[in-house]
Amino acid sequence: MQTALTEFLRDVDEVKVYLDLLQGVMDFAVATTPAVEDAHAGGLAQRARDAGTPAIQIGHDGALLTLSASFEEFVANLVSRYAEGLPTVIKNYSSLPEKFRRAHERFTGEVLSRFPNDRVRAFVPEVLVRNLYNCYQDAVPYKLNGQAVALTDNNISGSELATVFTRVGISKVWEKVGKKTQVRDWFGATSAEDVGAGAKNKLDQFVIDRNHTIHRGAEYRPIGPDSLKSYLGYFSVLAPVLVTVCEDQLRTLERR
Repeated sequence: MQTALTEFLRDVDEVKVYLDLLQGVMDFAVATTPAVEDAHAGGLAQRARDAGTPAIQIGHDGALLTLSASFEEFVANLVSRYAEGLPTVIKNYSSLPEKFRRAHERFTGEVLSRFPNDRVRAFVPEVLVRNLYNCYQDAVPYKLNGQAVALTDNNISGSELATVFTRVGISKVWEKVGKKTQVRDWFGATSAEDVGAGAKNKLDQFVIDRNHTIHRGAEYRPIGPDSLKSYLGYFSVLAPVLVTVCEDQLRTLERR
C-alpha cells in the first residue's frame, strides 16, 4: 500500500513541477522584450506571448486530467493491495466477512466475463480462476483477486470511493478520514463530521471539474491555477490518510 502511495505522490509532485514550469514560461514571456539578445529565448518568449491564455488553459486542463487518472489508479492499487493483504490476518477464506466474499466472487466473474476487453486485458484468467478455486477449497495460504475487487467503471467521486472501500469491508470511510488530524488541519475545522463531509465534497467537485474539462459542455469553465494548487494540496493530504485507514483496518482485523 505504501508503494501505491509513493507512486501517486510522485505523480502529484510531477504535476506541481509542470505547473511551475508552465507559469515560469509565461512569466518569462511577459518579462522579455523583443530586443532580447538571445534569439532563441526571444523566439520562445514571442511564441508564448502569441499563444497567450489558451495555451495556459490547455496546460491546466492537462494537469487536471493527469491528476484525475493518477488518483483513480492510486485508489485501484490501494484497494487491490489491501484486499491482497487480508490473507495475512484472516487465515481462512471462509472466515472472511460474507459481504467481502460475495464481492470477491462477483468481481472475479465480472473480469472473466469481460476478457479480453481493454479494461481487463492485463488480468490473467488462469490466475483468477486458480485463486478463486483455492479460496473455495479453503486452502491455506490463499490468494485473493485484489485487482478484480477494485474494479469500477465509474469516476472516483466521494460516493464511489465509499462504495469501493465498503466492498472490501471498510465502511464509513469519510467518517474515518474526518477523524484524522492531517485532514482536520488542512480543512481548518475541528468537527470530524464536518471535515469528513468537506473532504467528500472536495472530491465530488474535483470529479465535476474533471468531467466538464474532458467533455467541454456548456457548463465548462476554465480551471485556474489556484484551484489546481488546492486540489494538489488536497490529494497530498487525502492519499496518505486513505492508506492509514486501510492499515488501521488490517490491524483491527489482526487483533480479533
